[in-house]
Formats: sequence, C-alpha cells, structure tokens
Amino acid sequence: MVKNKFGNPQQYAMQLSEIVQKTEEIGTNVAPFFAKLEEAMQADKLAEMPKNEFQEIAAEFDETVEAYEETITRMKQLKAPVRVMGTHQSMMTTYREYVDATRQMAESLDVTKQEIAQPAFGESEVAQEDLMDKFTAQINRILTSVL
Repeated sequence: MVKNKFGNPQQYAMQLSEIVQKTEEIGTNVAPFFAKLEEAMQADKLAEMPKNEFQEIAAEFDETVEAYEETITRMKQLKAPVRVMGTHQSMMTTYREYVDATRQMAESLDVTKQEIAQPAFGESEVAQEDLMDKFTAQINRILTSVL
C-alpha cells in the first residue's frame, strides 16, 4: 500500500494555525524585553541598565531563537496539500529567514560589554518586520487555498 505523502487540507490548516499561534505567543513573550531594551537605547542609557536586566534580555532573546527553531521543526513535519506545495515551501524559507534575523538580533547583544552591535541590531529589526509581513501574507494565501 502506497502511503500518501500529501496532507489533508483541513488537518494541514489546523496544524498550520497552531504554528502561527505559537509564533504569536513567542513574539508576545519577548515583546516586553524588547521594549525595555529599545527604551534604554532610545534614551541612550544602555550602559546604565542594571547588568542583570541586560543579561535577562539577552537570555530571553536566545530562548526566543530556540523556540522559533522548535517551531521550524514542527513546520517541517507538516504534510502540505498538493495545491499549496509551492507556497508552503516559500513560507518555510521566509520563516527560516525570519528566525535567522531574530538570531542576528540576539547575537548583536554583547553581555560582557553590555553593548549592542549596530547596524546588525537595526538591520535585524527591519528584516524581522518585513519577513513577518511576508510570512503573514503567505499564511493567508495558504489558508485561503486550503479552506
């Protein structure tokens, strides 16, 4: 008996929606840490931030990257319906680029010196915004096609 390598559209849509929800949760969890860092940067008070706060922010950014990597692993296990295979692959590429941009931001934080490497941080911020917009559009296209 031949095993079907393509997914059931409804099951795929449900699993994809769970991944989107998990991605939103990850972003919501890191947002206050990002806001605190952004506030210190804007006020030019990064050096005055308590060292343990900066370390906590850096650790949260690293955990965020790990959580996104776990999400990629879940995405790779999805069986996309035939009619969305191309868009699914594009979505996977976009998400990988998003995670890489998030990693770039995390790596731009130097805990030892309590500094942020610019322009890497700023470039990452712009890339993440653009890639999340692209990812959202791809998700909408996929869900419209399978439902």
